[in-house]
Amino acid sequence: MSEVAVLKQTRATFGVYGQLLLLAMSAGAIFRLIYLRANFQEVLESTLKISVAQLNALYAWMGLAIVLGYLPSGWLADRFSVKRLIMIALTSTALLSAGLATLPPYAIARWLYVGLGFSAVFLFWSAHMRSAKLLSNARNEGRIFGLLDGGRGGFEALFATVATILYQWMVRAETHSLAHQEAGMRSVFLYFSTLQLGLAVLVVLFLQDEVRVERVDKAAPRDKERGWFVWKLDRQSRTLMLLMSAIIFSGYTLFFTGFSFYGLLSVNFALDSGLVMRWISLALWMRLVGSMLGGFLADRWAKPMILLIAMVGSMLGLILLLTVLKKTTLVVVVVIAVSLTNAMIRGVYWSLLHYIRVDKRYLGRMIGMISFVGYLPDLLLPWVSVYLFARWDNASANTLYLWGSLGIGGLGLMSLGLFWLLSKREFR
Repeated sequence: MSEVAVLKQTRATFGVYGQLLLLAMSAGAIFRLIYLRANFQEVLESTLKISVAQLNALYAWMGLAIVLGYLPSGWLADRFSVKRLIMIALTSTALLSAGLATLPPYAIARWLYVGLGFSAVFLFWSAHMRSAKLLSNARNEGRIFGLLDGGRGGFEALFATVATILYQWMVRAETHSLAHQEAGMRSVFLYFSTLQLGLAVLVVLFLQDEVRVERVDKAAPRDKERGWFVWKLDRQSRTLMLLMSAIIFSGYTLFFTGFSFYGLLSVNFALDSGLVMRWISLALWMRLVGSMLGGFLADRWAKPMILLIAMVGSMLGLILLLTVLKKTTLVVVVVIAVSLTNAMIRGVYWSLLHYIRVDKRYLGRMIGMISFVGYLPDLLLPWVSVYLFARWDNASANTLYLWGSLGIGGLGLMSLGLFWLLSKREFR
């Protein structure tokens, strides 16, 4: 290979991973704001003057907006400029974060959370996933999705760490008065608002617009565009798409257990809230390590096998937390380990797209369809939490919630086994 060819290949590689870095930063900024309760649950309750049931209800309403946004988000990503969609999503999320900085009453906060779900999914989700898929090829698909999710997790952890430091500096640990807590949360929301506006500017300046590729595809005969895209897939691809949706549903449910670790550690194991906040911040960094590790392993060995190992590891860790462990040190170690395997699940399951044959014109819509089913836990699990916490004490509700998640994980293992079997036949 000549020096010119090597230089062009190097530039192309840096271009791919530069785009991926910007996508990961944008996703990290948006979704860390959305799931801020993982670090600030008790503070959100006190500063917004709401109960844990009302906080769960806020996330349930946001989950409804998220789930309803998946299907149309795929159509948007196939039809419009992904660059503009991502820029608009970042800007609208920044404005909503600024609205939350006013610490509004519950009725207004509910609509702001619905708006966050709308901007994060309807505008952003399929656009950034489609961009990542188009950056990948058969040799690096695991790495691309692993780096995207791991990078997002790393930036989420970084942004959450900065937010925690900012909050603690504003509160001045020796006081913890409500007025100081309110000042701290205002600073956190304004920090995310400023961050997202800055990223919107970077997207405008540096993100490549994939709409130029789509203009070629739109030249295809119009009759080929008619009808629901699912019927344009062969039977094998439709089956794999449905199974992949079920796998993501169960894998995401297992990942979602991480949001209950705060309550589990502080209530069931009676750890100090400040200590729990620091351990949860450390667990967030496992997202970077686990997703990247899973992605790289998925390019080296069978993707379903790596996903199977991660799901089994996560479920075994949860069983230990619920049945055996009592000592604080071991509990924290297992929580970190489960966070790592949960991140591996997230880093691998989207690379299963490799086994589904679909025309690029319909890629966004397929991502939207899979996401609609796969991320239904965003809608269902907060309502399950509302039901459990309304009928049982907090410790019992945490335990029941985790056992239910384990049951869904078991169904996911069966779906994954069938997917692996069918994909072996397809690519034999």
